Amino acid sequence: MTTRFSSRSVLMFILVPMLLFQLTGAILYFVALPGYSSFLYPATKILMLAWPLGWYLAGFRPAVYKGSKKNWVLFGLCSGILFSTIIILTFFLFEPFFRSFVPALQGVAETFGILSWYIPFAIFLSVFHSLFEELYWRWFVFGGLRLLMKTNTAIALGSLAFSAHHVVILWQFFPPVIALLFGLTIAIAGACWCLLYQKTNSLVTSWLSHILVDATILTIGYVLLF
Repeated sequence: MTTRFSSRSVLMFILVPMLLFQLTGAILYFVALPGYSSFLYPATKILMLAWPLGWYLAGFRPAVYKGSKKNWVLFGLCSGILFSTIIILTFFLFEPFFRSFVPALQGVAETFGILSWYIPFAIFLSVFHSLFEELYWRWFVFGGLRLLMKTNTAIALGSLAFSAHHVVILWQFFPPVIALLFGLTIAIAGACWCLLYQKTNSLVTSWLSHILVDATILTIGYVLLF
């Protein structure tokens, strides 16, 4: 990384907006201006892509791990299966509770127009959007925060910011307390993905785990909607 990116103020200018982009976008297209969701949702994603890409092309590099890649497939698959098992068990234990929120789920699905193409949407979200989030949150945000603070602090801050927009989404379906509780579990998952990335020196590890988790959640969504 060049010296012009070594000052704390410059690093904060790059990273602080990244902690807020997805949260701000979710507030806009879910709460403040849902009628403009077809524009605001892709605009948020474009901004989340353009901002780090622009700084990367300008010479900024997040911290990376130098160790050898070991057991990255095993760690990714095992963690994803573990998280997915917990999600499935939670769903079946409290299925009547989750089914009580189906009308709200249908309303949001109709607002975003995904009911008629749910399966392609689910595949895209599970495979490609999860990769996008891993590049954004684990590689760039977490890696960037490590240049500013200790690793554990970077994990905590990055994971809480990662979960924040999920809380806004969950708030559309569930009571605030439940949305916050699920948001906390997402922050824990984000922290685990940071640790997986750190331990194996491979972003593919956390991506594999993320794919399985998203696929499980979206499969449950299909069961509820159809």
